[in-house]
Amino acid sequence: MSSTTTYGYKLPADGDLGSTFWNDLEDDISRLDAHTHNGTNSPKITAASVNSTRDAAAITWAALGGAEFRATITVPAGIVVPYGSSTGQIPLFIASNEIVFLKWLAISTTQYYVYSNDNTLAFTVFYIS
Repeated sequence: MSSTTTYGYKLPADGDLGSTFWNDLEDDISRLDAHTHNGTNSPKITAASVNSTRDAAAITWAALGGAEFRATITVPAGIVVPYGSSTGQIPLFIASNEIVFLKWLAISTTQYYVYSNDNTLAFTVFYIS
């Protein structure tokens, strides 16, 4: 017999293959597809999760050859990027209201390289802890 979690997802009991299993799975998939992080159907994302933002629209891209470009990003005061450890704030890149999956590499605790194949890309960086 399945149980219901805080946000309404169905959690089957160990070995539960009863008559509700597939209905519960379908319901969970629908809920996941519609979640909005608004606190009703999934945990709310709070402003405390975002440490700082930095508009990177005016960054200078350096050509690396082929179609690859690199820019050096300096983080705002109080932000530490992971350098030599797993602690610090991870940069999240947003362009045109969409997450952009850019490769990045910390070069110190206050700077990192970001790589792109588009040297006209304007993005905002959110630092997530």
